[in-house]
Amino acid sequence: MNRVGGDFDNLVHGGQWLRFHRPLPPQGTLRTVGTLRALYDLKRFTQVVVSTRSESSGELVFESEWTILLLGVGNFGGPPPPRDKLTIPKNAEPRWTFRETTSPEQAYLYRLSGDLNPLHADPEFAAKMGFEAGPILHGLCTFGYLARGVILSECAGDGDRLRELSVQFRKPVWRERRCAAWATRSKTGARDYCATRAIDPNR
Repeated sequence: MNRVGGDFDNLVHGGQWLRFHRPLPPQGTLRTVGTLRALYDLKRFTQVVVSTRSESSGELVFESEWTILLLGVGNFGGPPPPRDKLTIPKNAEPRWTFRETTSPEQAYLYRLSGDLNPLHADPEFAAKMGFEAGPILHGLCTFGYLARGVILSECAGDGDRLRELSVQFRKPVWRERRCAAWATRSKTGARDYCATRAIDPNR
């Protein structure tokens, strides 16, 4: 933050990766260690990559990698991010489709997790950050909708069967529009792909 001049108010979630090594214990203490992996210069933005490892009773429970964007700060002379090698197959028939509707108060409920960024609650602040249509849904909240779609559609409702999930947040999901979010999955070779979108529920 000090190097690029950013703060938590102009922070948005750009991507998330999770790998689960074992189910979360019903009780206990998680010890998480975070490591700053990279700072990338996008000229108008800064991309921050942080990885974490979480252990319980000395055993690795899960790993994560966070891609964070700092809006309005950049051009600090750092390297650009590596090119994205992910190619989602076009015109492939989905193996399944999952739809669910977010509620108008969804972003307020998610703030109970401790993420109090006003971007998700304050219309004036959201407009100042370039989101004229209003506050947006938290990235990890959207991540949760996708994970639920995968678990219910591919894992027979058993969350322990989901071992790894990686997501890029390329466009915002707006709260208070009762958008329907759905996931489609296509398989090409050894790779599986999921996509989520927000649509007008009246369509």
